[in-house]
Amino acid sequence: MKKILILIAALTTMAVSAQSTDLRFVTDVEAGLLSSRGTTLPFYSTTLGLRSGHLGVGLRYRSTLSPLHECEPQRDLSLMVQYNQQIAPRLELYGGVATGFALEHLRLTTGKNNPMKISAELNLGLRYYVSDNIALTFNLGYGARTDWATLARQLPYDPRTTATYTTATGGIRIGIPPKVKKINLPQQLIVDGAAPILTAYSD
Repeated sequence: MKKILILIAALTTMAVSAQSTDLRFVTDVEAGLLSSRGTTLPFYSTTLGLRSGHLGVGLRYRSTLSPLHECEPQRDLSLMVQYNQQIAPRLELYGGVATGFALEHLRLTTGKNNPMKISAELNLGLRYYVSDNIALTFNLGYGARTDWATLARQLPYDPRTTATYTTATGGIRIGIPPKVKKINLPQQLIVDGAAPILTAYSD
């Protein structure tokens, strides 16, 4: 848990310092459904990230919920990379990959506890911007999890033997725009609010 807090603190520090550049700090709060091996569970996730232009990177924490307590929560921590493309004035299409570790894998009522696993996921989604810095999100994901020992025994790797899962997620994204550098000059010397007028005088 301490390592997770250190990673989140480091990412937050980078985000705050990045506000004086063209990087933008973003955070996502989402909820959805995860389906794997005939079991469907609700989950929630939070993501802290940075975005510059079309590219974004973030650290995501996700945990499933078990309303009937038929299984233990499944928690995973993943590094996400996304490509974003605006397709309408307020609509954005994005896709990306996430890879990380399942901190506590699904455990059914049989009591069998699975070891920590590695995970990889593809996702595709849409964002609708209700304002410049707030967007509603929806995305679909497809991923797989396996442990190192199983992966080593299966070499050459056969993806058909690995447990897969799908997700459907909705939520909200909040962005903090970068700081705009202000020019402390009289208004008459500023062109379009950005550049000063340079004037030379001669006798």
